[in-house]
Order: sequence, then C-alpha cells, then structure tokens
Amino acid sequence: MESNVCSKMSGLPTATSDADDSQRCCISSRSSAAIWQEVLYLKSTTTTDDIRTFYDKWASTYDDDITEIGYVPYQSCTAQLARYLTDRDARILDVAAGTGLVASELRKFGFVNMDALDISEKMLEKAREKNLYQKYIIGAIACPEVIQCIPENTYDATISAGAFTQGHIKAKGLDDLVHVTKLNGIVCVSVREDVLDDADHGSYLQRVGQLAADGHVDILFQDYVEYHQLHRCMCFVMRKLK
Repeated sequence: MESNVCSKMSGLPTATSDADDSQRCCISSRSSAAIWQEVLYLKSTTTTDDIRTFYDKWASTYDDDITEIGYVPYQSCTAQLARYLTDRDARILDVAAGTGLVASELRKFGFVNMDALDISEKMLEKAREKNLYQKYIIGAIACPEVIQCIPENTYDATISAGAFTQGHIKAKGLDDLVHVTKLNGIVCVSVREDVLDDADHGSYLQRVGQLAADGHVDILFQDYVEYHQLHRCMCFVMRKLK
C-alpha cells in the first residue's frame, strides 16, 4: 500500500481563514448532532486549512457519529455504481474517501482495487487501519495540480459520496473526476439536494448538464437517493465519452 501527498490539490480557497482558533470546532466536546449541524452550514468560503483541521479533529469518532445521525450516501451511491460498473476488477478512485466507508460498501459488491483520496491525513489513517485501499493519497480533487498526482484516464471509475456539497468540493471538481477517469469509465457522485443549484459553488446541476451537452459524459442515472433524515441527495452516474 502506498501513500502519496498532493499538497496543492484542493477545490477550496487556499488562503488562511481569518477565524480565531477559539471559533474552530472542538469535535471532542460536541455531540454527533452538533457536529453535523456544523458540517451542514460550512460556507463556500471555507478554506482548505479549515476543512483539513475540521476532519482531522473528527476522525477518531467519525464512523460512530455518522451512524448515529443516519448518514448513508456512501451506501446509496455505491449501490448505483455497482449497477453500472460490471467489472469487479476495475480500478476505482474514491474521492474524499475519509475513513473508508465507500470502500467498505464496494467490497460487499466484490470490488477490491481501490485508491483513496482525502484532504485529511487523520481520516486516511482510519481507512488504513481497515486495510481497504491500494493507495492513500493526501489531497483534494478540484484544482489543476491534480494531474501532477493522478494523470488523465487513470481510473476505470471514480466515486465521491457526500463531498460535493456546501463548503466542500465545488462544481468544477466534477471536471477533474471526469479527467482522471478512463474513456467509457464511470463517474458516480452525490450532491445534497439543497445545494444542487447553489451559485456560490458553481451550480452542480448546471455543470453536470454542461458536461453532457458538450459530449464529455453520458448521464446514465440521475435521481434522488437517501442521504440522512434532514435531506436527500441527487446521485449522478455518468459514462465518460471524451
């Protein structure tokens, strides 16, 4: 198993936040519900360092917390990917992989050849403990530096469950998932329903539509699936055409 660091890769602003340390979330002292409220209301101006710090602090209790709040897009999206990706030996990139929940689900469908990409080293340490991935890449997807670590047409499929949302990966990150996916490969992402057409994040809905209109992808599936008790998410499954 390999570890790579793509320190410049990020779909978030790179400037340091002006917030004082006292305003940062102290994960260990918050309930699962309180942590989730903070996730829901992260802003489009949230910085790379803010996100990394947030998830580094959350890593130790993340799996238990998201189970408690009923967060399930990693299950909903993997089920859709498995419908359209028939080769169980396919090489898959899990974007914003976190502690490996997507990989755990994909293994139930027979997939074993997976790499993890996440901005939080602490989250990836938790995934490594489960021995789920071939590679562990520290970074994020949505900026030009992605090609320095992951060349074009590398993966048979890419998946991101839960990260295309407010304060996380903006709509331009969809282009990068398509970029690293092989021709005729599959791209599977979820977007929380309340931010689908959010202008601050570039409008995920419009970006998917534009990728299809420009002939880059064919949309195989687009529908609402379970997210958690407060929201649904829209799952997109696309085939790369060029």
